[in-house]
Amino acid sequence: MWQANGCLTAARDRALQAHIARQRERPARGRPGSYAWPELRRRLEAAYAGGAQPAQVAGGMRELEESCPARPPSRRTLQRWYSQRRWVTHPP
Repeated sequence: MWQANGCLTAARDRALQAHIARQRERPARGRPGSYAWPELRRRLEAAYAGGAQPAQVAGGMRELEESCPARPPSRRTLQRWYSQRRWVTHPP
């Protein structure tokens, strides 16, 4: 944008190149929250497509929580996944 408007100075160019270089060096972050569970989400959406309700799958989440050191998605996340109804437009 600076170049297109004729105001890309040498200092701005160096700063922009340094910023881009730092971004490339940075390791990829872990996926936040519910995005850290893509396979679980696909399985639950398949269950929702088959008629399951969030309250029905919540028991399985409690079992997962007891057996897994990672924190599984919250009940609210399960309800959000259900309300988004992605399986309607993208079948599992």
